[in-house]
Amino acid sequence: MRGINQVFLMGHLGHEPELRTLPSGKQVCDIRIATHRSIRTDSGWDSHTDWHRIRLWDRHAELAAQYLHTGHPVAAQGMLRTDTWTDSDGNPQQRTVVYCQKLHLVRAPRSAENAANDTMVSHDGSSHPDLAQMPASLAAPGVPINADAPF
Repeated sequence: MRGINQVFLMGHLGHEPELRTLPSGKQVCDIRIATHRSIRTDSGWDSHTDWHRIRLWDRHAELAAQYLHTGHPVAAQGMLRTDTWTDSDGNPQQRTVVYCQKLHLVRAPRSAENAANDTMVSHDGSSHPDLAQMPASLAAPGVPINADAPF
């Protein structure tokens, strides 16, 4: 029986995208998404933040680095992979990453002023005119960037 390895996360970017080029010439971009959940405690409810590393490749890595910034709402769909390596001190290391197959660019609620200017607004209320310049096919709500689709 084959297993299922599918992850869907929706949250906000907690850091700027990290774009780099590998020796092979391939581009890879890591983004970190924060998701929030509530935990019941004896004194009520506490908020907890979980951090997830998402990895994008090639053209999708370029697009993420160009258009996404800290605070932008985003949803990622992909599969979990655990990368292992040995560090410079000879210690084994590992990191679990979501290898992104689809990245959904989520429009945040806009104020009337920003709607008139067609700018994007992050969860903290700041506008992002750079996202307003994004190609329409990528900026449309709920339209995924499909890792299998050519650009």
